[in-house]
Amino acid sequence: MTIRKNNRRLRRGARTAKSKRTFSLSAASLTYLEALAKNYRSTSEALDILIRERQEAAQRERISASIRNYYDSINEEERDENRAWGAFVHSHLSSE
Repeated sequence: MTIRKNNRRLRRGARTAKSKRTFSLSAASLTYLEALAKNYRSTSEALDILIRERQEAAQRERISASIRNYYDSINEEERDENRAWGAFVHSHLSSE
């Protein structure tokens, strides 16, 4: 099914309108992108997914760093309490 948005036909479920850009890439980058594109409908889609995956990886790293910072900042008493809660939850989940 298609829908109209700003006089453009978009497939149902399409995420966003695309903007056309021109880039200059090294030969090695272009070779990699073209090889990657064989697994997708187009080079543009391959690049879009590559960027999205990098954004998601960066987001996961930010979250991981935030968690590490939290645990690095708590004192031993808070660590002991967290361990006790972890053991409590684990014992209840294990018995189910």
